Amino acid sequence: MNNVSQRLAEVRPAALDGDPAAVDLAAITAHPQPGPRRSAPRRSLVLAATAFAAAVAIAGINQLTHPAGSPAPDPGQVPGATGAADARQLLLVAAERAALQGDGTDRYWHVTSQLGNRYDVGGYFVLGRTELEEWLPTFAGGKVVKCSTSLGAEPASDADVAAWKAAGSPSTWTSRPPGGEPGRGRELSAAPGQRKCGGGPEKTYQLGGADLTPAQVLELPADPAALKEMILSSDAAQRTAEGYQPQDLGRYQSEVLFSAAVELLLRIPVSAPVRSAAYTMLADLPGITTFAQVTDQLGRPGAGVEYTFRNADGPDQTTRLIVDLTTGAMLAEEHREAGTTALRYYTVVTETEFAPEAPAVSAA
Repeated sequence: MNNVSQRLAEVRPAALDGDPAAVDLAAITAHPQPGPRRSAPRRSLVLAATAFAAAVAIAGINQLTHPAGSPAPDPGQVPGATGAADARQLLLVAAERAALQGDGTDRYWHVTSQLGNRYDVGGYFVLGRTELEEWLPTFAGGKVVKCSTSLGAEPASDADVAAWKAAGSPSTWTSRPPGGEPGRGRELSAAPGQRKCGGGPEKTYQLGGADLTPAQVLELPADPAALKEMILSSDAAQRTAEGYQPQDLGRYQSEVLFSAAVELLLRIPVSAPVRSAAYTMLADLPGITTFAQVTDQLGRPGAGVEYTFRNADGPDQTTRLIVDLTTGAMLAEEHREAGTTALRYYTVVTETEFAPEAPAVSAA
């Protein structure tokens, strides 16, 4: 099994750090809020940083594309894909399938997802889960609406179940603060919580080094080369400020582009052609590893796309994207420490659609 490559903490949803049942609009209107933007360069090394429902048909040879006008390869016919050519092929098929979903938009991008986060509660870990429903405006002056429901917490693995039983099988926990910080962590309960909703002002969307308004999102280029250039140009000032050396730029730019693609495929209300361009942009990135069949946290099958980010503050971090090749839809993202199987946090998308209206809620 290959060790996969990617760039983590840029895409960590802020909702994982707060009360899962609370609707804190200072955080909620910024969701998904990235974690640490980027670590400072590691001087001794190059640099440091933070469902596919089926596989692609490869007819006899590893073609990177199929002839114009011919049907797209049927998913599910290849047992595995980890080579560079196979990775590119999978992503190009995802791009084609995404483009076939049409280019229509509406006033709101409606997304329902499940967020999971592993918490250290002293002696073992629990997995806290939250359902998040969002209506993100695509027009100037639109209000963000978000509803969240805590789904409860439970021991994160079989080993954690054993430790939990040895601790008396508690139903509530206080997590340890991340990074060994002083003070109390998060209060967690095995019991589900009540659904809470709130509204807030128009939000911006971080892409590369830019904060985009809804109007600017609608103007994003659907050409992969133009999209890549826009993202890297927007990040030029950050790159200069952090002092990356010429030998660092290739890896750094791959990390920026991978993170930007995750935002476009999961969190920003873009049209189908722009999502297709994001997949094509990913297809040309070095360091991508793919797996023809994996499953997300809801058991849905797909193909996995992985990238490992260097991290100056601790172990390198691996992000796995899970894509449905029948539609080109992004099913999930998962984050682990590189070289381990222990899940740190995840987002599973259960529904996405453009909608004409958002529900009426009280402003917080």
